[in-house]
Amino acid sequence: MLSIVIPTYNRKDFVVKNLLALESQIERYSSDLEVFITDNASTDGTEEALKPIVDKYPNVSYHKHEKNLGAHANFYYGIKNASKEYVLLLGDDDVVFPYFCDVIFQVIKQHKDVSLIHYNYLLSTESLAKVDLFNKSSKDDDLICVYNNGSDFIKKYWNKPSFMSSSVFKRSCFLDGLNKCYHPDCYGYDWLLCLYYGVMKEKCVYLYMPLMIQNCGAGGYSEKWPLYSIVGISNVFRYLSKDIPSCYDDWMEYYQNQYAFYQNLSAVAHGKKVCKEHRDEFYLLLKKKDRILFNILLHSNGLILFALRSFLFIMYKRRLKSGR
Repeated sequence: MLSIVIPTYNRKDFVVKNLLALESQIERYSSDLEVFITDNASTDGTEEALKPIVDKYPNVSYHKHEKNLGAHANFYYGIKNASKEYVLLLGDDDVVFPYFCDVIFQVIKQHKDVSLIHYNYLLSTESLAKVDLFNKSSKDDDLICVYNNGSDFIKKYWNKPSFMSSSVFKRSCFLDGLNKCYHPDCYGYDWLLCLYYGVMKEKCVYLYMPLMIQNCGAGGYSEKWPLYSIVGISNVFRYLSKDIPSCYDDWMEYYQNQYAFYQNLSAVAHGKKVCKEHRDEFYLLLKKKDRILFNILLHSNGLILFALRSFLFIMYKRRLKSGR
């Protein structure tokens, strides 16, 4: 029924903790659950650390590449070589709740033709110093929402499923998207484009119940964040607009009305170099009146950018709190 694919690279401690958290479900669902770890040529002793649990359970398997394929090629290898109908692409530092399989299997049984299950989750650190629910309750969300047309699901939730561990999907749908709609200029979210393309005409389900914890402290800072989460995700909807009319225009209206100004200017503070390298692509996502300020900030010194980053953080939080 379900393959949990865990791509990993030099994160031995995280992936071991992940498997230990999964162990009770591995035992309980020995015939319906497969766990497949795909190791991108780790050099930190990952293979040796995992050997006891891999040897213990026949439904846990491990593959180590001879050389590093790159993160997304490792994702795709795992999905292609999974053996079950449904797949969870699980980050090695993210942890599913003990009732994860109970809920997912029940949804699959109730909605036999479902192709994507997206669920809520908690954001936290390993120490649980801060815990927050990702998607707060809204008046138009029930505990479970069923969309018979994937395009309606996509236009409702937009980029929320961009956290890869927050969705279970049909393997065949993903591979169809990978074969027909792969575009590397989705920068870090080419996998999301493949997934959305594969399910855009399929039944999708959203669960308000949180089913896992995203470890927010494990990934570290990436200066490519602006390119991925701004340009990359916008390009996902640009490519989808060929099959979902107005998808990109609707996304741009939503994006610019919600947080485009703050997010694009914050992008300069987070990743000035990558913003310069891809300036024209960022320009496409800015209103004309904002492009001048964006360009000025590209040539500002570090102190100004630090002050800007602090200011934007405060203003963005205020905007979220006010609901505007």
